[in-house]
Amino acid sequence: MEHGTGQPWDPGAAAPAPDSDPAAQEAAQYDVEFSGPFSILDFIELGRASIDQADGGSANWNVGINYESVLATSPFHKGVQALYQAAGLNLSADLQNLTKHANITPDPAAVSSLEQTSVPTGHLSVPELDLHTIGDNLVPVTMENFYAKQVTEAGDRSLLRQAYTSTFGHCNFSPAELVAGVLALSHRVTTGSWDAVADPASLNGWPPALTSGRRGSPRITAPVP
Repeated sequence: MEHGTGQPWDPGAAAPAPDSDPAAQEAAQYDVEFSGPFSILDFIELGRASIDQADGGSANWNVGINYESVLATSPFHKGVQALYQAAGLNLSADLQNLTKHANITPDPAAVSSLEQTSVPTGHLSVPELDLHTIGDNLVPVTMENFYAKQVTEAGDRSLLRQAYTSTFGHCNFSPAELVAGVLALSHRVTTGSWDAVADPASLNGWPPALTSGRRGSPRITAPVP
């Protein structure tokens, strides 16, 4: 797991160096997106179609997007530059071409519907404990950082705690980790205070008799920056 970017490497394997080995990063990214008989990209494409169907239109667009500016803020910018240079291709020309032909417009009704039903506002009315695998190959862990920022700006940061498991895959939690999360949340609801129950040491330290131990102890790791 390359903590600085939220890239979903398997925590059991060494993460490719972000800048010194762009070819290895590219290969690892390919494996993450396309491995298996039903890949993550397959899931995303089918999921997008299902969302559009349920919402009565497409809420996707790229009109007004400047792809050079987008890539300039990406933590993978240097790696992309190196790969283009190695392939003898013109990165700037490709980015300008993408920007020039960005012509996908959204359905306003679909955008409005999703904004009302599916966009977090950051306001919380009850305590919330998020569990996230640091190797989530569907939902980048960096989304947790943005969500925490939303909750903080909404004034509800005291209700939120976030914990990360040292595992790979989307929602790949063991029974022990799920039970530990429920116990921590139960403590917060019962006592009115989180105390330290959502910290890694506490989540990993529940007695096996409580967390059941059917798949070992919880594997909660330090917070991801």
